[in-house]
Amino acid sequence: MQICPLDRRVLVVDDEKNVRLLLRRSLARLELGLEVQVADSGSQALDFFKNKPFDMVITDYQMPCMNGLELTRVLRQDHPNVKIILMTACFSTQIAEQVDELAVDGYLFKPFSTRHLREIVYDLLTSPEFSCPLTGGDGHNGRESKNPHS
Repeated sequence: MQICPLDRRVLVVDDEKNVRLLLRRSLARLELGLEVQVADSGSQALDFFKNKPFDMVITDYQMPCMNGLELTRVLRQDHPNVKIILMTACFSTQIAEQVDELAVDGYLFKPFSTRHLREIVYDLLTSPEFSCPLTGGDGHNGRESKNPHS
Protein backbone atom coordinates (compact mmCIF):
# COMPACT_ATOMS: atom_id res chain seq x y z
CA MET A 1 0.00 0.00 0.00
CA GLN A 2 1.34 3.40 -0.97
CA ILE A 3 1.61 5.82 1.94
CA CYS A 4 0.46 9.40 1.40
CA PRO A 5 2.81 12.34 1.85
CA LEU A 6 3.23 13.29 5.48
CA ASP A 7 1.85 16.79 5.21
CA ARG A 8 -1.88 16.28 5.77
CA ARG A 9 -3.94 18.67 7.88
CA VAL A 10 -6.69 17.21 10.08
CA LEU A 11 -9.31 19.20 11.98
CA VAL A 12 -11.10 17.61 14.95
CA VAL A 13 -14.42 19.24 15.84
CA ASP A 14 -16.13 18.36 19.12
CA ASP A 15 -17.69 20.43 21.87
CA GLU A 16 -16.21 18.14 24.56
CA LYS A 17 -12.65 19.06 25.48
CA ASN A 18 -11.68 15.55 26.64
CA VAL A 19 -12.79 14.07 23.32
CA ARG A 20 -10.77 16.65 21.37
CA LEU A 21 -7.65 15.88 23.41
CA LEU A 22 -8.10 12.11 23.08
CA LEU A 23 -8.51 12.35 19.32
CA ARG A 24 -5.48 14.63 18.97
CA ARG A 25 -3.31 12.13 20.90
CA SER A 26 -4.66 9.17 18.96
CA LEU A 27 -3.98 10.83 15.62
CA ALA A 28 -0.45 11.70 16.73
CA ARG A 29 0.15 7.98 17.28
CA LEU A 30 -0.47 7.34 13.59
CA GLU A 31 3.06 8.58 13.00
CA LEU A 32 2.08 10.04 9.63
CA GLY A 33 3.22 13.50 10.59
CA LEU A 34 -0.33 14.84 10.60
CA GLU A 35 -0.92 18.43 11.57
CA VAL A 36 -3.90 18.20 13.91
CA GLN A 37 -5.92 21.20 14.98
CA VAL A 38 -9.00 21.14 17.21
CA ALA A 39 -12.17 23.24 17.18
CA ASP A 40 -14.87 23.32 19.83
CA SER A 41 -17.73 24.19 17.44
CA GLY A 42 -18.80 24.16 13.83
CA SER A 43 -18.42 27.93 13.58
CA GLN A 44 -14.86 27.79 14.90
CA ALA A 45 -14.11 25.02 12.38
CA LEU A 46 -15.36 27.23 9.54
CA ASP A 47 -13.20 30.10 10.80
CA PHE A 48 -10.14 27.82 10.72
CA PHE A 49 -10.98 26.81 7.13
CA LYS A 50 -10.93 30.47 6.07
CA ASN A 51 -7.25 30.67 6.99
CA LYS A 52 -6.05 27.42 5.45
CA PRO A 53 -8.14 24.42 4.36
CA PHE A 54 -7.78 20.96 5.89
CA ASP A 55 -7.46 17.59 4.18
CA MET A 56 -9.74 15.86 6.68
CA VAL A 57 -12.37 16.81 9.26
CA ILE A 58 -13.43 14.52 12.09
CA THR A 59 -16.58 15.96 13.59
CA ASP A 60 -19.04 15.03 16.26
CA TYR A 61 -22.67 14.94 15.20
CA GLN A 62 -24.26 16.32 18.37
CA MET A 63 -22.99 19.83 19.05
CA PRO A 64 -24.74 23.05 20.06
CA CYS A 65 -25.61 25.68 17.42
CA MET A 66 -24.34 23.68 14.42
CA ASN A 67 -24.33 19.89 14.35
CA GLY A 68 -21.79 17.81 12.44
CA LEU A 69 -24.04 17.31 9.41
CA GLU A 70 -24.75 21.03 9.16
CA LEU A 71 -21.00 21.63 9.28
CA THR A 72 -20.52 18.98 6.60
CA ARG A 73 -23.12 20.63 4.36
CA VAL A 74 -21.29 23.99 4.54
CA LEU A 75 -17.86 22.40 4.02
CA ARG A 76 -19.05 20.41 0.98
CA GLN A 77 -20.08 23.67 -0.73
CA ASP A 78 -16.63 25.26 -0.61
CA HIS A 79 -14.37 22.23 -0.08
CA PRO A 80 -16.02 19.27 -1.85
CA ASN A 81 -12.94 17.05 -1.67
CA VAL A 82 -12.23 17.30 2.05
CA LYS A 83 -12.49 13.90 3.74
CA ILE A 84 -15.11 13.93 6.50
CA ILE A 85 -15.63 11.44 9.32
CA LEU A 86 -18.76 11.80 11.45
CA MET A 87 -18.82 10.58 15.06
CA THR A 88 -22.15 9.83 16.72
CA ALA A 89 -23.65 8.00 19.65
CA CYS A 90 -27.12 7.97 18.09
CA PHE A 91 -27.13 6.82 14.48
CA SER A 92 -30.64 6.87 12.99
CA THR A 93 -32.20 6.33 9.58
CA GLN A 94 -32.53 10.10 9.19
CA ILE A 95 -28.84 10.61 9.95
CA ALA A 96 -27.90 7.74 7.60
CA GLU A 97 -29.80 9.40 4.74
CA GLN A 98 -28.01 12.70 5.33
CA VAL A 99 -24.65 10.92 5.59
CA ASP A 100 -25.22 9.46 2.11
CA GLU A 101 -26.60 12.72 0.69
CA LEU A 102 -23.59 14.70 1.92
CA ALA A 103 -21.08 12.04 0.88
CA VAL A 104 -19.60 11.62 4.35
CA ASP A 105 -16.49 9.49 3.92
CA GLY A 106 -16.73 7.53 7.15
CA TYR A 107 -18.49 7.39 10.47
CA LEU A 108 -17.79 6.11 13.93
CA PHE A 109 -20.28 4.99 16.55
CA LYS A 110 -19.43 6.19 20.05
CA PRO A 111 -17.87 4.71 21.99
CA PHE A 112 -15.19 3.58 19.55
CA SER A 113 -11.66 2.39 19.98
CA THR A 114 -8.72 4.58 19.12
CA ARG A 115 -7.47 1.68 17.01
CA HIS A 116 -10.58 1.85 14.85
CA LEU A 117 -10.27 5.64 14.53
CA ARG A 118 -6.67 5.29 13.38
CA GLU A 119 -7.61 2.61 10.84
CA ILE A 120 -10.28 4.79 9.23
CA VAL A 121 -8.06 7.87 9.14
CA TYR A 122 -5.14 5.93 7.71
CA ASP A 123 -7.35 4.25 5.07
CA LEU A 124 -8.85 7.55 3.95
CA LEU A 125 -5.56 9.45 3.88
CA THR A 126 -3.78 6.71 1.94
CA SER A 127 -6.59 5.88 -0.47
CA PRO A 128 -5.72 6.28 -4.16
CA GLU A 129 -8.56 8.75 -4.75
CA PHE A 130 -7.25 11.07 -2.03
CA SER A 131 -4.64 12.71 -4.20
CA CYS A 132 -6.99 13.48 -7.08
CA PRO A 133 -10.38 15.20 -7.18
CA LEU A 134 -13.39 12.98 -6.69
CA THR A 135 -15.27 12.55 -9.95
CA GLY A 136 -18.52 10.97 -8.90
CA GLY A 137 -20.03 8.13 -6.97
CA ASP A 138 -22.08 8.39 -3.86
CA GLY A 139 -19.09 9.18 -1.63
CA HIS A 140 -19.97 6.44 0.83
CA ASN A 141 -17.12 4.03 1.28
CA GLY A 142 -18.64 1.81 3.93
CA ARG A 143 -15.97 2.64 6.47
CA GLU A 144 -18.04 2.31 9.57
CA SER A 145 -17.68 0.74 12.94
CA LYS A 146 -19.48 -2.58 12.74
CA ASN A 147 -18.52 -3.29 16.33
CA PRO A 148 -18.41 -0.06 18.32
CA HIS A 149 -16.42 -1.77 21.07
CA SER A 150 -13.68 -3.23 18.86
